[in-house]
Amino acid sequence: MKKVSVISVLCMGLMLLSCGRQPAENRLGKQLYTLQELPHKIFALDDSTTQVLDYIHTFKEGDSLLLASYNKPMNNICIFDVKSGKEIRKLQFQKEGPNALGKNLFGFLYHNKDSIYVYHTWTWQLDLFNGKGEVLSKYHLLELPQQPKGKYVMPEILPQPYAPIKKVGNKIILQGQGGMLPKPNPDKLCQAVTAILNLDDNSVYCANEYPVIYGDVDNIWQVFSYRLPSYDLSPQDEMVISFPADDSIRVYNLQTKQTRSYFAGYSVPYEIRPARSGSMADVTRSVYDQVQYSCIYYDRWHGLYYRILTLPVKEDYDINSRENLSRNLAVVILDKDFQKVGEYNVQEKSDRYAFMFVSPEGLHIQVLSDDDDYMTFMTLKPQKL
Repeated sequence: MKKVSVISVLCMGLMLLSCGRQPAENRLGKQLYTLQELPHKIFALDDSTTQVLDYIHTFKEGDSLLLASYNKPMNNICIFDVKSGKEIRKLQFQKEGPNALGKNLFGFLYHNKDSIYVYHTWTWQLDLFNGKGEVLSKYHLLELPQQPKGKYVMPEILPQPYAPIKKVGNKIILQGQGGMLPKPNPDKLCQAVTAILNLDDNSVYCANEYPVIYGDVDNIWQVFSYRLPSYDLSPQDEMVISFPADDSIRVYNLQTKQTRSYFAGYSVPYEIRPARSGSMADVTRSVYDQVQYSCIYYDRWHGLYYRILTLPVKEDYDINSRENLSRNLAVVILDKDFQKVGEYNVQEKSDRYAFMFVSPEGLHIQVLSDDDDYMTFMTLKPQKL
């Protein structure tokens, strides 16, 4: 009986191990799609608008797809028509007085002309503005009731174009990194990366823990490269979440609060590890010498998801430089059912890969223009094989 038990345990272990590793053919997927690099998408800028972006997102207005960009030097939001590449209006914020927009804007949601949500990082505050730049409401997240009680610490909200502020019904989705756990932690609180503000009852629901690959909470992962997961919404308004260190994506249902997992990794397997220490040199090496699944976007015009990853830097680099390096990028293509149907290695490098959007033309990735009168994006159009 003991021999049978040992053999059974060994067999179970081998089965689990084989399930955890994706064979080469599974990592490649079906290869039904590739991407074609088209001429750059160009937006014309006036003298007061910078091409150095802080935050962007697209939204529909009638039949038009518009791009909203926060223009930090002038403290305004510039709205562009994506098809024509022309600016159509600006929303000016005040710098002083009761309607002033603070200096620590970290993201916004231009829901419509009279509903603009702005998040202030480090103050845990979400403000609602109208189209005149007037404050309509203020939400102080740390002062609101939190659900589920006694399970999570509030995530540190860090909106980015790849981790945007979204509104689904009466809920505002805010994405961030796991908050600092108390030491000691007698209540065994966990880290969540999503805070969902319910506008009906002014409560906050926390969700989505780090996958097991992140290991112990004391492991050192760079914030924006690894600890902040990206996401987009599916046509069913589920969160499709991409943790930068994990081959798999998570699909979180806002209604049932259930999570599903799907393999969505690059064809070449990479082992991704935390930094060896907290020194700037080791943290920088952990980013540039490894892969990050940096963002995920849904293309509603083609029914595809694009999961973008930054590839390891092969050439020498200055470990003390604070400038972003231009990185080689790759795109994993998934169908509407989250099955891998293609992969593409982008030919052009970018150091502005945090700023992307999707249009009927495909995926757009910012590259800095030599002319400050223009805002420029690569265009990657999906093609069936």
